Amino acid sequence: MGPRMTDDADATPKKRMGRPPKPASEVKRHGVAFRVNDRLREQIHKSAEENQRSVAEEVEYRLQLSAAIIPLVEEMSSDKITKELFRTISKTLKNVRIIAKRANLNEIDTRVALKRAFDHISDIYFWTGGEIASPPTDYAGSMDRHPRKKHEMSPASIGFSAASEIMISNSIWDECVAIDDFNEAIVDYWSGDGKTSLNVQPVSAPEPSGRSLEEILAEINPRDRKPSAEGA
Repeated sequence: MGPRMTDDADATPKKRMGRPPKPASEVKRHGVAFRVNDRLREQIHKSAEENQRSVAEEVEYRLQLSAAIIPLVEEMSSDKITKELFRTISKTLKNVRIIAKRANLNEIDTRVALKRAFDHISDIYFWTGGEIASPPTDYAGSMDRHPRKKHEMSPASIGFSAASEIMISNSIWDECVAIDDFNEAIVDYWSGDGKTSLNVQPVSAPEPSGRSLEEILAEINPRDRKPSAEGA
């Protein structure tokens, strides 16, 4: 038999069932298969339900988030002093907002508290010599005033107090870079390896208050005031 003749209809390939595939340039998502442990699986399912997403959408969202955040985290922790500074700011931000909420501060006063906290952190971490800004007048740490609860202080004092406590806690409990001793030298934490000291102007000694120690102690606890000779 000779070769079988076919017409054009027979030569046309059969149509594929379903939606036609998109060109590679137009494909927006690709399937990815991977395994997770039970705990992570439960977290993803819970988060997807809370955010009203499918599990696949939740996984995609988290991967996109990690891709954006991880470079930032790596930059923040590129060296010890940078990591310490960001940790101090993060803790201070959290504490100031907690105290501000308890004190019923409005938005403006809350920002005043945060600004004073960041100013104090900046004074310590970026000290270049000379005097450091004094604490607010009603700061709880002032020895010549009655101790006050943080939420009863002014917004500026709330910020200053929160920042001071965080930095003190970091220096005591965490492995922090040694902050300058605020005497006559700074260390090249930001421009070098933290091993070279540079001479700077020392901090001026505070001026005497002109008040006796007895007057200060009497203010701290009036019940301890000694009776005068006239009242004896």
